[in-house]
Amino acid sequence: MGEKDVEVLFQIYKEATKHGFYFKYDAGDFDTAIEFLPSGKPYHPPVANSWEESKDKGTEIKCPDLLDWDNKLIIEYEEETGNKRLGAKFARKGHGHEGDLDKERDDHRNKLYEKAGLKLFRIWQSYYKDGSWKDKLKEWLNSVEIKTCQ
Repeated sequence: MGEKDVEVLFQIYKEATKHGFYFKYDAGDFDTAIEFLPSGKPYHPPVANSWEESKDKGTEIKCPDLLDWDNKLIIEYEEETGNKRLGAKFARKGHGHEGDLDKERDDHRNKLYEKAGLKLFRIWQSYYKDGSWKDKLKEWLNSVEIKTCQ
């Protein structure tokens, strides 16, 4: 994760917490790590002591960009990069453009989140650049039933 990515996540974190939510953001220290059992049951923080132990147990660990565990909310910042092809964009790190089909890795991640009852909001890089992400985030946060921190 680059310095620029951390800055973007911090800006999203600041905006989300303005609305009374308690999010953590992934700054590379695994604060947002969630371990998923084969049944789909999530644990935060993970029960496994390491990635290797998780694989040995048949579980998976994912680190969402932002996590509000109490409210089961996840925010992912989706990067859009690459060459256009028929209105779509190729992407690195498994990320695409809104409306594109997810790469297998992202599709699997999203299904894990859904199976575990976690609510996912995706902020696309183009929304971040044009500033529309703040309104979209606020609308999403207002639409979910939550327990806010006081």
